[in-house]
Amino acid sequence: MATLAISVVDYLNDALLADHHALAALMQHRVPCNESLAKHPTIQVGDDGDGYRVGFIGLLNGLVSELSGGKYPQVVMVVDDELDIVRFEYRPLFESSTTVTCGDGSGPRWPAYVCRLCGATFCTPGGTYPRSCDACGTNEASR
Repeated sequence: MATLAISVVDYLNDALLADHHALAALMQHRVPCNESLAKHPTIQVGDDGDGYRVGFIGLLNGLVSELSGGKYPQVVMVVDDELDIVRFEYRPLFESSTTVTCGDGSGPRWPAYVCRLCGATFCTPGGTYPRSCDACGTNEASR
């Protein structure tokens, strides 16, 4: 999963270096879409209060998700304070905690996971990558 998403991120960063202005215009453009597209299991669609909107990154994340077996890789656009694109990055849905560890105290310990959606911190058996968030129930395949 991550290999394809990382390749996409590298590709987008190369394009950004080649023509920053063109990529910025393309990536920041979002168009209205219908509820059917908004309910697609992998395409990311936002609701701005006036209806659903989809952009290039939302479609791209949907494609990468489909090609990687239903997992939900998060290709993100990093922007500065003026909302100008700085770079593209890969961010998984669940991130290892740097402060909370798991284990019963009688054996090895491992980092907990943090859900990027709701912020909950939770443990998994043996530190395996989570299937879903214990707090909000979100998983990479259903987002």
